[in-house]
This record gives sequence, C-alpha cells and structure tokens, in this order.
Amino acid sequence: QGLIPPLNSKIITNAPRSKVFHPPATHRIKSKLSVIITSWSSNWRKGFKDYRWLDENLDFNKYSVTFVGNSPIVFKNIQMLEPLANEQLSAELRKHDVFLTGSRVDPCSNSLIEALHTGLPAIVYNDGGHPELVGQAGLVYNDVSQIPEFLEKLRKDYLLYRAKIAVPEISEVATQYCDYFEKLLHQRATYINKRYSFNLVIKLVLLYWSIFWGKFTQKIFKSFKT
Repeated sequence: QGLIPPLNSKIITNAPRSKVFHPPATHRIKSKLSVIITSWSSNWRKGFKDYRWLDENLDFNKYSVTFVGNSPIVFKNIQMLEPLANEQLSAELRKHDVFLTGSRVDPCSNSLIEALHTGLPAIVYNDGGHPELVGQAGLVYNDVSQIPEFLEKLRKDYLLYRAKIAVPEISEVATQYCDYFEKLLHQRATYINKRYSFNLVIKLVLLYWSIFWGKFTQKIFKSFKT
C-alpha cells in the first residue's frame, strides 16, 4: 500500500506438507485443458460470481472445470466434488492442468499454495496475496472475461509457466521463522548492550559532575566564610 514497513518485519508464506502436496512424476496436457477450483468456504467472496460466469460462458468443448469443496450455487457445466481430505485433494489436483481462484481479499490463500506445490500453474484474481504467491507461474486477471484468453496463453506456453513455479518447502518456511527470531534476539541483545553502555556513560558524567559541583560549592562556601 506504499507504507514504509517497520524495521522488524518479514513476510513468510505458508507451505503444505511436501509428502502430501507434491507434483506428479510426469504430466501431459490432454485435448481438453483441465481446470480445478478448490474452496472449503462457500462465502461469495471466494470468487463464486466469477465461477458462475465461467459455468455459463466458458467453452466446455475446449475446457473441463472441476470444483472441489462447498459452493453456495449448483453449477451446470462445472463438475462438483465434495470437500476432500488432504491426500485425496492432492491426488485430484495432480489430475488437472491449471488452478483457478477468484477469491477476494485473500492474504495468503492456502488453496493456491497447495495447487502450486502440486505443480499447477494458476490463473488468479488481482487481489490480496495472489499476485505475490503465483509470481511468474501464472496469470493475473482483473475481469472474469479475461480467463478464456488466459487459458489459451497457459496452454500455449504450459511447460514454461510450470517451470516458473517457485514455492518454499515447509522446512524452508521453518528456517525462515528461526532465522527471523534469531535476528530479533540479536537485535535485542545489541540494543541492551548499547543501552547499558549509554547508561554507564551517563552515570560517569553525573558522577564527574557531582564531584565537580561538590568542589565548586565548597569553594563558594569558603569564600562566604572569609
């Protein structure tokens, strides 16, 4: 937002378990480009207006779309699956080519992170943390009508987008947390040492001043006596 970040700040993203969410050994696009959407929440802000538009307007002779999770509407052309446990969800993600999310004000979408970890390039709505998370491994849309065009772009350069997926493993995330807290502890120790040194200087100055002032007052007192 253009604000100056605090000195002691760091952005650390999430990561799923790598043993569960991982890319397939091999992947090849079929005649139909397959798209998958996942959402545990059925809140409309999860992008359901965009998904409804796709259900009504996308060419389903060229694309197949699967929705996994809870939805406030029943789709006509998009295949709907009930919420899945992590292992089943990961396996379902690996069956598809592209991940799609239209969620709004989503700071760090776990569903997007899971999809990227399973090797899926993504088309994401330009909001929240989506653009930062997807990086060069997908396309960012501002209007739902852009999605068909973006699907064709992904189909054309699919391997290129897939190769640009860059997400940290859970072990790397843990290391980032440890490094950050060690940095804070080091800064705290440095601050305490500087503060101690500063206090010591102040005490020495006050001691010197008290000795000087004491001698000065003694001279004045003697001058009054004489």
